[in-house]
Amino acid sequence: MEFTHLPRRSFLRGAAGLTAVTAAGLLLPGRAGAQARAQAATEPRVYSCAEWGARPPADPLTTLDHRADRALVHHIACPNSTDYSPAHAFQVARDDQADHIDNNGWSDTGQHFTVSRSG
Repeated sequence: MEFTHLPRRSFLRGAAGLTAVTAAGLLLPGRAGAQARAQAATEPRVYSCAEWGARPPADPLTTLDHRADRALVHHIACPNSTDYSPAHAFQVARDDQADHIDNNGWSDTGQHFTVSRSG
């Protein structure tokens, strides 16, 4: 078998897109695929800090008086899970916040949104 050398960034960029599409079920045929495509087109449910049980920031936070000029995608260091429940996602968010505050010494968690395995 021959392998073609593909630049790592190109491979990862393509693999990430294919993984996201496949995970969302957008490539499924028939009714299952149609349902997955319809669900993917709906507005996501955003849970508040109170709903997932966030701790208050350790220090006062600074709110800037201008619009954001960029968005950052951040990963967390925890194992993948097959638990797609909101309860599991909330626990991951609490664990991540505790790590950032207790271990890193930050005022709060290092992101504005966390996207769970179930979206």
